[in-house]
Amino acid sequence: MSPVSVTGRFWIISTHVVISLTWAVTAALLVLLQLGQVQRAFAAQVVIADLSKFIDDVVLIPCASLSLLTGLLLCAVTPWGYFKHWWVVIKGLLTVSFIVFGTVALEPWLNSNAAYLEGLNAPAIPADSIYWTTWFQGLVATGLQVLLQVAVVFISFLKPWGRTPWKRVAGAQT
Repeated sequence: MSPVSVTGRFWIISTHVVISLTWAVTAALLVLLQLGQVQRAFAAQVVIADLSKFIDDVVLIPCASLSLLTGLLLCAVTPWGYFKHWWVVIKGLLTVSFIVFGTVALEPWLNSNAAYLEGLNAPAIPADSIYWTTWFQGLVATGLQVLLQVAVVFISFLKPWGRTPWKRVAGAQT
C-alpha cells in the first residue's frame, strides 16, 4: 500500500480508536443491561432482552467489524506492520477471537433468550428455566470479553513485548 500522509494516518488512527472504544463501551453497557434484568418485572425483562439483541445487531457487530478493518488498514499504512511487533499480533488475535466468539456464542445466546421470552406465556420467567443458564453464560462471557477489550486498549498504549522474529530485515530482498 502506498504511504499515507501524517494527516491521513491521524484520521485512520482516530477512527480506529473511536470505533474500538464504542465497541468496548457498548459491550460494557450490554453487561449492565443484563445485570439489570434480574430484579425486573417480566415485561421489563422482555424489553431488556430485545434491547440487548438490538444493540448487538446495530452497534456491536458493525463496530467489531469496523475495528478489525481499521486495524488491518493501520497495519498496512504504518511502520508497525502486521507481524513486526508482538503487541500488534496479540491485539489482532484477540480482536479476531472476540469477533468469532461473539458470532458463535454471544449472538446466539442473545437471540435465543429474546426468542424464549417472546414465546413465553407466563407472568414471570421460571426459576429453573434454561433462560437463566444461558443468561448467566452470556453475562460471564461478555464480562470477560469487556475485560479483555480493556486489556487490548492498554496493549495499544503500552506496546509491550518487543519485536517478533518475523520482522523483515531492512534492505533484505523479498
